[in-house]
Amino acid sequence: MKAVVLAVALVFLTGSQAWHVWQQDEPQSQWDKVKDFANVYVDAVKDSGRDYVSQFESSSLGQQLNLNLLENWDTLGSTVSQLQERLGPLTRDFWDNLEKETDWVRQEMNKDLEEVKQKVQP
Repeated sequence: MKAVVLAVALVFLTGSQAWHVWQQDEPQSQWDKVKDFANVYVDAVKDSGRDYVSQFESSSLGQQLNLNLLENWDTLGSTVSQLQERLGPLTRDFWDNLEKETDWVRQEMNKDLEEVKQKVQP
């Protein structure tokens, strides 16, 4: 009985996770990593730009000029998102073709690295 209590306590204290090999997520491809990074960067630029524009519009100069920059900023944001939707498949095809065409270079580099490892090892 003490062993069961100890085992249950150990499971709860270590924060066990019900994870199995067949539940493993697929590793993220290089393209997906680049795309996620670009999306995070673009979102950060949009947010900071919106903040700067709203600060400018609330200033006295912005009120005198009455440029309505936030409306233009929203239009720019929607145009950029439409452009991303249109260019997404094209850029994916470009990266896939580039990866296929440079595969031999990667293989040669791996061979050379293996040779260097063999030479460096005592």
